[in-house]
Amino acid sequence: MKQILALFVFIVTVLSISLTPGLVMAEDASGALANYNNPHDICEYYRGIAMTIVRETDNECLVSIGEGELTVFTQIYYSGNEWCAKVSNQGQVYQSKCIARKTNTDWNTIYSVVGVMVVLFILIGIINSIGKNKTPTISPTTTSDSVETVAVSTVDEIEKLSKLKNKRIITQEEFDLAKKKLLK
Repeated sequence: MKQILALFVFIVTVLSISLTPGLVMAEDASGALANYNNPHDICEYYRGIAMTIVRETDNECLVSIGEGELTVFTQIYYSGNEWCAKVSNQGQVYQSKCIARKTNTDWNTIYSVVGVMVVLFILIGIINSIGKNKTPTISPTTTSDSVETVAVSTVDEIEKLSKLKNKRIITQEEFDLAKKKLLK
């Protein structure tokens, strides 16, 4: 059982390590913009963290922080299939980045995740069934001593029932039913 558990841990570790580079690239490529579907949602985010909205259109959200010469503008916009962000101060752009905007479902990733889940469920099922397939151990045959013990206790119980019937605590029907259960 320990070998199987070790194999399971090894397989999960290998799968995790093999999927990590893809997850890191996805996080790097998406950044914060991937969490939003349109510039209005991004403006709502910036309102939530108390930044000033300078301009909001269907394609752009321009926000500012600070005052005077220290005012920093962040412009988030999309054009075609790209999200773009620019950070500027007094007309000078300090950072600019664009990432591809997902426009459809990535079925290959979904199929890969479902496949890994199916394999894990199968492995878990195999591990759970290993202990259940053992043949039961055969108990030693009953000895005459144990048969005598059972017979004596049954006789004792029937005698107790008979006394209850004689004292009219139980009826004849109740006595017969209890006796039948004891003799089975």
